[in-house]
Amino acid sequence: MNDFFLANNRSIKIKVLGNDVEVKQLQIFNFDIWSPIASVIRDSLKQSDYSDLIGAGLVKDYGAHVFQLCSMCTDTEMESLLDLAESDPLEFSHLLKHVIEVNGAYFKEDVKPGPKIRKKKGGVEQTWFDSFQYLIAYGHRHEDILQMTYGAFVGYLKAAEKYQRSRGKFDSNIIRAAHHADKKGFLTFQDELSKH
Repeated sequence: MNDFFLANNRSIKIKVLGNDVEVKQLQIFNFDIWSPIASVIRDSLKQSDYSDLIGAGLVKDYGAHVFQLCSMCTDTEMESLLDLAESDPLEFSHLLKHVIEVNGAYFKEDVKPGPKIRKKKGGVEQTWFDSFQYLIAYGHRHEDILQMTYGAFVGYLKAAEKYQRSRGKFDSNIIRAAHHADKKGFLTFQDELSKH
């Protein structure tokens, strides 16, 4: 899914046995609820791409997780999902495929989601609050972050990190120019920066 799909919290409509089913993106506000369920499926998919055979294996091995995830990501009741899987396993596998594709930011992610936990000498570690604060420092509001899709959250974190690295390079170049330039050269450098 593209960046605008993620940022706008869009969903898709698919036909399941002739009925429209909305497949939604997972959001940050209930990450603690869906992550333990979805992580089991994500970890199982690490070895291969999704196929109907893989989908059948997921239902067999992790049925409770699969049905809970599909229930969270669709407007379909659990009982209807169970009936669908029993009456038409291939149709249910296609539904599961769409759930995984719509939430590809989570399921295709190389690293574990959330803050990178790094213990330092003082025992300080990074938490979800640190990730939120990082985005808040770049102008996001707490309430807005909670309403983000997981894909938008990860996208904004990556953009903020990219901006921070770029800004660090820019600042170090200015410091170096200031350190090595005479007064006239530095004033010329400042004038050039003002023009852009």
